[in-house]
Amino acid sequence: MTTKPMEVTCPACNKGGQTQTACARCGCDLTGLRTVAEAASAAMSAARAALRRTDWSGALDQAEASWQLLHQPNAARLAFLAAAVLRDTAAALRWRRRASTSDE
Repeated sequence: MTTKPMEVTCPACNKGGQTQTACARCGCDLTGLRTVAEAASAAMSAARAALRRTDWSGALDQAEASWQLLHQPNAARLAFLAAAVLRDTAAALRWRRRASTSDE
């Protein structure tokens, strides 16, 4: 099975949908950004797997790791869910706020 290259947005010129190692518009090296995005995606996959196993702490840890790398709404939503199930109200509220502000 072949996987589609991860798309990133060039931080220099804001051109989206970049799948190569350099931006098609400005030539900016996207290797480091792609590495960070792939690590965030891997952490989210691990968070979803932990969620399916009902490993709430593991899901929260992995969602937090993903968020630290790339502030994505799906990471904040998953962290909110895990924190709520763990009855950590303060963390759940913090993650809810992050999820709502990153949706904008």
